[in-house]
Amino acid sequence: AAAPMQWAASMKVAPLERVGQAAGALSQETQASIALAGAGALQDGRVARSVRRLPLEWGAPYLSAWFRPKPSGTLDTDAGLAWKDGRWVARVASLAVEGASLACVDAADCPEPDGGRSFLRDRRTLAELQRLELEDARIDSARHALHIGRIGLTQPRLRVERDAQGRWMVERWARTAPSGVSVKPDAAADASAQTWSVALGRLDLDGGVAVLRDASLQERLPVTVSDVRVRLQD
Repeated sequence: AAAPMQWAASMKVAPLERVGQAAGALSQETQASIALAGAGALQDGRVARSVRRLPLEWGAPYLSAWFRPKPSGTLDTDAGLAWKDGRWVARVASLAVEGASLACVDAADCPEPDGGRSFLRDRRTLAELQRLELEDARIDSARHALHIGRIGLTQPRLRVERDAQGRWMVERWARTAPSGVSVKPDAAADASAQTWSVALGRLDLDGGVAVLRDASLQERLPVTVSDVRVRLQD
């Protein structure tokens, strides 16, 4: 049998407005790097991917049709995908997001905090996360199973709000489907759908802060939960 095809590629990615600059003028902080390597064919193969310093802001234009807040942060990950005869297994050895946040698009989404003081580092944000870590994640399509070895959350900060009409803030975050786009359920797919199993080995949460404001109540008393620390292990 013929040896499977092998391939490898790597690239540096920079914002379009920086493309005209000389390569030496771009610092490492302004460039993302992507590396791919794999072997196989359409029916049977594998690919490994490594991403460094990828800004989440670059995905904002694609999400804006369905999601109002603008994400930011920097992504590093090492992941792989293997497939054979229509079945596939994806593994994320490690994933880290530094300095993640969701920014307000409209001023109404980020009202002035009570007392004029914000627990968020930036008043224009809805949520902030100093660091997200994900380790040893595996998705098996044949077994309908998702396993995550560890999730780590460092200093998450979140506004939890409900307006006078009783709508939670996440309901305002979602946009309606773009015009001309309709999503029709597939009856056959629904009938054959199987339940997925989800397993989490460990959860670490350090320094969490959340503020609850409920405008639907007659007495509006903000509740602050701070210095939240959680350790969960299977």
